[in-house]
Amino acid sequence: MLKKVILADKKYSGKFHITLYKDKLINYYGISNSRFFKESNTEPKEFSINTTFEVYKLDKFDQKEHKVKASHILRNEQLEFILGDRIRVYVNLNIFEVIRIKWIKKQYLIQTKEIKTDILKYIIGGVLGFIGAMAIQKINQYNAEPENPPIQEIKKSLEQINDQTTEIKLETDSIKTDLKINNPK
Repeated sequence: MLKKVILADKKYSGKFHITLYKDKLINYYGISNSRFFKESNTEPKEFSINTTFEVYKLDKFDQKEHKVKASHILRNEQLEFILGDRIRVYVNLNIFEVIRIKWIKKQYLIQTKEIKTDILKYIIGGVLGFIGAMAIQKINQYNAEPENPPIQEIKKSLEQINDQTTEIKLETDSIKTDLKINNPK
């Protein structure tokens, strides 16, 4: 990804760029002010760097202190050697670019091997626990006394209701017969 370089010096700010590829700073196009060179160069040159870099977030206090409107500072030893110790490279990165850089550099906790193995352990433990609970439940069902199926319970309750109604009919019939015997009308 090609990003514009923001320097604290307004006359050079925004004219230069850097190229970032995965976790490497590939090249820098801009001025140099290094002890390595004989004199300070104000004409832009392209430098091939091809080393890793670090990105740090700037808060509002840092932006006021450094007098720049950038979101992040980019640190690289070779780039600092080319530019000099006092010149810093600032870039504007949106949230997606920051997430991409951190993901490539494996800076998220989910990317560590320990977290991955822990998640795998929990999944395997959950599956084995589920299978064990299902097996124990089946064993307990076979060992328990069988219950009456619902159809038989319904038949029994209907028979009880029929028995009660026949008893009531018999009682009413006996009362009627008693009345007929006592009153022959």
